[in-house]
Amino acid sequence: MPFKKIIQVSPPEPSQYTKLRTSAGSDCWGYVEITKGPMPSGPIHFQYGRANANAEGWGLKHVWKKRHHHHPTHEAALIAIEPLVLAVLSSGTGVWFEEDGKVAAVSSRNGTVILRLHPDGVRLSDEYDWWYSITSFFPRTSPHGLRVGAIR
Repeated sequence: MPFKKIIQVSPPEPSQYTKLRTSAGSDCWGYVEITKGPMPSGPIHFQYGRANANAEGWGLKHVWKKRHHHHPTHEAALIAIEPLVLAVLSSGTGVWFEEDGKVAAVSSRNGTVILRLHPDGVRLSDEYDWWYSITSFFPRTSPHGLRVGAIR
């Protein structure tokens, strides 16, 4: 009997704009409640995103390639990254408008999630005119800039 070589095929990569779901099945990872300043409140989504060779990018792929590159697949990376991100995006976490124009959710114990505000021109949400996407996650735990709200 001849020996057959088994080849493991990775699942196809999602579109960079694919909204990822939590393990609970929701595509909403939290809600930004703005209490100070001109920015609107809105839901938080985590998109697949993209990563450039120079470590710039956004979304899961950026976080995976920059900080969790030891995971072989995007599925494994999402499983590892989800609890870290959700720990930061817990109710009451402060939301800060930073000097460079970024919006950051900063937890003193769990790290920082950088958010980007989007108009909902493509109607990704039926309820909201604005929404936030997760662009990056890192372990910095001290806020910069002005506190403008909190995660609800």
